[in-house]
Amino acid sequence: MTDGGRQSIGKDVFASYLRSSKAKFSRCLEPSGQCTRRAIRAHSIQNSRVLDFLARDGHVVAPTVSTSLDEGLRIEFAPVGRNRATTFAGLCSRHDHEIFAPIDKVHINLSDEEQLFLLAYRAAYRELHASIEAAVKVQTAYLERVERGLDPIDSPSPTGLAATQRLAIAYNTFCYKSFLDPAHAGRDFAAVVHDVIHFDIERPTVSVCSLFSVDKIHAREDVLRVHINVFPFSANRTTAVFSYLRSDAPLARGFLTRILEARGAHQRYELSRLILHSCENFVLCPNYFDKWTDEKKEAVQAYFERTVEEYDPEYESQELYLF
Repeated sequence: MTDGGRQSIGKDVFASYLRSSKAKFSRCLEPSGQCTRRAIRAHSIQNSRVLDFLARDGHVVAPTVSTSLDEGLRIEFAPVGRNRATTFAGLCSRHDHEIFAPIDKVHINLSDEEQLFLLAYRAAYRELHASIEAAVKVQTAYLERVERGLDPIDSPSPTGLAATQRLAIAYNTFCYKSFLDPAHAGRDFAAVVHDVIHFDIERPTVSVCSLFSVDKIHAREDVLRVHINVFPFSANRTTAVFSYLRSDAPLARGFLTRILEARGAHQRYELSRLILHSCENFVLCPNYFDKWTDEKKEAVQAYFERTVEEYDPEYESQELYLF
């Protein structure tokens, strides 16, 4: 199949996701786009192993996002049931099991190419689901405003432009995930490369599963995209896995220099800043979070909110430390 033919089919599949969706997006995103089974809420971070290290009384702490006309975007850190935390309705039970069974209930083997690929692949699925859901919500809000006469249908408006931007983000994420699908189908796990770092800790504090874009760095006909998984490897050691397409690795490693070349506490600090700056799918240990001072909570929340919309790589504060 030519690239043009593949792109045309991809656009048709992506359009079908939007047509079949309501504000709460739930659809099996398996590679063919043909599955009509009900999507389940699957964990992007292992529930049976990773969350065991972090949860207290069946809960972890996670960022929750709300918006209002008076306060705008507001992010708070609040307890979330471990059975709901980090879940997304992006695959049916059959496809979730078929694709991710090799990493669902096992201790991750960091020398296993398939397991490392699947960690990155799951982050891509989760981000695709989140980006489509965000696009659907904004598009639904825009169409409702048009119906109520609050926005014009035949000329640009802020809500209409926001909807277009969200659709573009979702489509570009869909196209990126489509690069990974043939590698998974063909077991070409070396198509994605990884950098793994470990550090010793007093106790597990945080876990992350995310795919984020570096909008100022371009790769292929897209922006650079980096997968990150952070998880307690044992009670006294945490592991971070950075993953990228092989062709993107030089750019990604250049972007991550401050983390990959740092050591000790400084490396953990730079990783903390990256998590707060670029990720939103992460959870914290409640026992750890409860010991934060009010100043630390305010600093972390303010930085998290500010960097949702604005790139701010130079801001420094020891309060951002997550380990």
